[in-house]
Amino acid sequence: MKTNFLPFVMLLITIYYMPGCGSDTETMDKYLGTWQNVQNSRDIIEISKDGDLFVVRSWKNSVSHIAKFSNGSLKFDNPSLGECNLSNDRTKLYFAGIEWRKFDLAKQDKIISDGMNIAAYAQSHYRKSATMGGGGGSFYGFEIPSSLIETTEGKYTIRSLASQSLLIVGTGKELKIKVIIKVTPGYANVESVK
Repeated sequence: MKTNFLPFVMLLITIYYMPGCGSDTETMDKYLGTWQNVQNSRDIIEISKDGDLFVVRSWKNSVSHIAKFSNGSLKFDNPSLGECNLSNDRTKLYFAGIEWRKFDLAKQDKIISDGMNIAAYAQSHYRKSATMGGGGGSFYGFEIPSSLIETTEGKYTIRSLASQSLLIVGTGKELKIKVIIKVTPGYANVESVK
């Protein structure tokens, strides 16, 4: 009795090569998203996919570069750009001689939101009469509520407290940014995000 081994061999080949294809897809997907320069938090790039090509766009100057995925790296047509590689644990990106980390806009928004919440407490303190425990027309005596000194995303301090204005500084925990919010009796404004 003859046995045909061809279907069995084809099955083994398919099983052997399938994990490699899956891991390439997983690796490609890890490049996608927003990345922040470790040395300069204002330098941000976004990597998206357009068919088989990757688009690497700088937020600073809106310049885009096209890359192809090959052997675990993003390779650019322009040789001066070199390659774009992920760290072994896939949490860092190396591109143009710079180390980048994943950047999460939702976390930045949360740090700003928490800072603006503190600003509202400061304005409430300003408006409340001194006999009721407020500032009576001054920010003096305002302290950040203990539940907001440290939140899931950041730590908050008061810098430059004056009678008619104050600055709230929110420093990200995981996301390495600093948000400065200026508060006056009539408004609260994000002065800078670094």
